This record gives sequence, C-alpha cells and structure tokens, in this order.
Amino acid sequence: MSIEGIISKIKQDAEATAQQILEKYRQQAKKLLDEFEAYKAQKLAEAEEKAKVELERTKQRQIDHARSVAAKKILAKKRELLDRLYQLVRKKIEELPKNEYKKLFAELIAKLGVESGKILVSADEKVFDEDFADIVAKAVSEAGSGKAKFEVERIEGNFRGLYLDCGKVRYDLTVDAIMESLRERTESTVVKKLFGE
Repeated sequence: MSIEGIISKIKQDAEATAQQILEKYRQQAKKLLDEFEAYKAQKLAEAEEKAKVELERTKQRQIDHARSVAAKKILAKKRELLDRLYQLVRKKIEELPKNEYKKLFAELIAKLGVESGKILVSADEKVFDEDFADIVAKAVSEAGSGKAKFEVERIEGNFRGLYLDCGKVRYDLTVDAIMESLRERTESTVVKKLFGE
C-alpha cells in the first residue's frame, strides 16, 4: 500500500472512530437529556402537588379566619343585644311610677330580713321622701319581721336606688348593684331563650 493509501486508510479509520465516539457521546447526551427531562417532570409534579397542598391549606386558613371573624361579630352583636336588653330593664325600673318604685325597693328591703336601719339615698333622688321609711317598715312587718323601724337619710353621691345601713352591715340596693346582680343571675337563661344556646 502506498503512503497515500495508508493516509487514506488512517483518515477513514479516524473518521470511523470519531463517528463512533461522536455517536457514543450523542447517546450519552440523549440519555442525560432524557434523565433530566424525567427529573424535571418529577420535580414539577412534586412542586405542583406541594402547591395544591399549600393552596388547600391557605384556603382552609382563610375559611377558618372568616369563620372566626364571623363568630366574633356574631358574639359582639349578641353581647350588644344583651346590653340593650339590660339597659331597657334598667330604664323600666328607673321610669316606674313613684309608688311602684318605692314598693319595689321596700320589698327588696323586706326580703333582707332586717328590722331597722338607715335608708341612705342620694340627695338628688326625689322619689324617696320621709313617708318611704313608713312604707318600708310596713313591708318588713308584713313579711313577718315584727316591729320595724327605718329612717331615710340623704347623702352625697349620684346614684339611683339606695343603701341600707344596718350598723355593721351596709346593703347596696342601688340600681347599678341590682342590675349587676340581676344580670349575673339571669344572663345564662336569657342567652338560652334568646339565642337557643
């Protein structure tokens, strides 16, 4: 074989070898690309799944938050309704006709079971006059507490209702105290009747 033939043969062998190497690298590159595409598809599917889960969590948090806000608003409205109701009751007590107002407080004193004391009223309270002591004494006597003796004394202060001073014990029968006690005793029943809770 001539030199040119040898060179040609080397060229052909080199080109064949180069083609084989090139094909081998193409196959490896294709395999890597396929693996990368599969990996990318897997990671994309995982990311989509995580996004769905997170979206569902976010929706649930928003729903829970909305429910919480709604429950707070409902509770605030219920509280407002209860406050109005007790304000109306207070107003009804304060607007009772003079004789009924006196009778209410005389009966409250009679229920205490005391036979004497000072009825302390605000200097501004015009309903409780001197005859109120006699009304209380009569109510206490009718309740079975023997002979009762009370006197009315005006004191400084801006309150409706009265205090009953029996020496060592002072009873708070102000409208504020009566309403507070009434609310403590009746609120749960009122809530059940109004709201079915």
